[in-house]
Amino acid sequence: MHGQQGEDDEGEDGGHYQHSHHQPILTEEEEEKERVRQEKLDEINAELASLLAVVYFMVECFRGEDQWGQELSKLARSCYPPGATRS
Repeated sequence: MHGQQGEDDEGEDGGHYQHSHHQPILTEEEEEKERVRQEKLDEINAELASLLAVVYFMVECFRGEDQWGQELSKLARSCYPPGATRS
């Protein structure tokens, strides 16, 4: 019968899944560096989320305003150095 103990289900070994990788053992100094790095990344992500929320709000408020769209487009183009190509 399906699902009973003792069956050989694909991807399982005796009811326990196999893990193909393990986390490396870090020293206390490495753990502290990783914690600081993660805090910085979290701070950057929070700031980006806030800025993107503002941009989204502005885009929604000025939807259909051709002049504002043109100004925004000029601003975006000015962020690239002369001769740079965007992908």
